[in-house]
Amino acid sequence: MAGLNTSQIIGRAKEILGRDISGSEADQILSQAWDQGQWGADQGKVDSILRSYSGSSSSSGNSYVDTGVAAADPLAQAETNVMKYLSGKYGNNWYDIDEEQYRAASEEQYDPYYQAELGDYMTGITRQKDRSKADEEKLRGELTTQTENYVGRAKREIDSSLESSREGFAGAGLYFSGKRIKKEGEIGITGEENIRDYTRETGLKAEESQLRQQRLGEDLSSNVGTYKRNWTANRETALRGSMAQQSQEEMNRRLLEGAQYGGGDYTGQLTTNILSRY
Repeated sequence: MAGLNTSQIIGRAKEILGRDISGSEADQILSQAWDQGQWGADQGKVDSILRSYSGSSSSSGNSYVDTGVAAADPLAQAETNVMKYLSGKYGNNWYDIDEEQYRAASEEQYDPYYQAELGDYMTGITRQKDRSKADEEKLRGELTTQTENYVGRAKREIDSSLESSREGFAGAGLYFSGKRIKKEGEIGITGEENIRDYTRETGLKAEESQLRQQRLGEDLSSNVGTYKRNWTANRETALRGSMAQQSQEEMNRRLLEGAQYGGGDYTGQLTTNILSRY
């Protein structure tokens, strides 16, 4: 049966001891398992050695391992001291930092920019709506005035044409004739038709203007919805990035604190080695 390798021993240590061990320490455990006269470091032997630890990050409870690690690899011993410090102060999962605790600080940093950006956009939308409404009201007012002027002028022309017709037929002695009545009827019908055509045309223009404004409002509302979705996503991305950065900075700070406490001459190297695993 194939034995466990160093990385697997580190994994078993985390399950049994509830903490990390260094690679060098895992190598020592692997060596001890082989020295027991067995072929390979099977899981049972490794677990037995791990359970013989006292549970302290600075001492394994096994003199063979402790003495071997300290003598053979002072860097590994320094790392063990650092891990003991971090676990003692921040818990076994000292590296597991909740990013949400930094949301308020991130919002304070980014919200002024994003709120200003949203405000500028909404101001532009409101301006477009107000201008469209003002233009539509102006056009309707002009169409109403033009219609009233045309109708008044057209009726005066009808009256004038009727008066001229009456005078003409009267001068010809045909005032009471059917020809006069027919002519005046044609004048009235033509004039009323012209008025109806004109008012229908101006009415259509007013409806088209109103429809354009309505469609513009619908388009702007759709654009606002799309913009706000993108704005929300971009804001959240910025916040998440800031939160993750602050979380990483806190982990770095803790690690540096631990390395300065127990790292001795290996502070810089320990910081690099441990960070590479998280």
